[in-house]
Amino acid sequence: MAGGLTGNALRRSSSAAAALLVALVCFLFYLKTLAPTVLYYDPGEFPDSVVLQTQAIVLGIPHTTGYPTWVMLTHLFTYLPFGDPAYRVNLSSAAYAAATVFLVYLICQRLTRRVAPSCVAALLFGLSRDFWSQAVIAEVYTMNTLLVALVIFLLLL
Repeated sequence: MAGGLTGNALRRSSSAAAALLVALVCFLFYLKTLAPTVLYYDPGEFPDSVVLQTQAIVLGIPHTTGYPTWVMLTHLFTYLPFGDPAYRVNLSSAAYAAATVFLVYLICQRLTRRVAPSCVAALLFGLSRDFWSQAVIAEVYTMNTLLVALVIFLLLL
């Protein structure tokens, strides 16, 4: 019986290590391609990013909906001791995206009970063009995906 518990604990720790590795790989890719500062204002290309960057820094209300959770959590990133404030806001999107990838791995692991397919699924999700494009600029979508993934994970528990 003790051997079974050790095997389970070993499997859980290797699965957690794989989840962290997948999230870290994606986070490093996001960091490498992260927008370095304030994005230029182009309503067709980046309609919200500049507004979101400035409002997160000053705790303002970006739109009618306000995105209060995003603004308050992202404002915490502006206290980091490196980069300019706009970079730090962009960094928040990368952090939310990496946390989402971590949860996607855990969701897949919970559903399949297999490490390799869960790694592949999380990497494919995290490095997909559309998700990646939101992970490297100031946007609310990566935090939204994080919250959705968290709810799904908690429902699976």
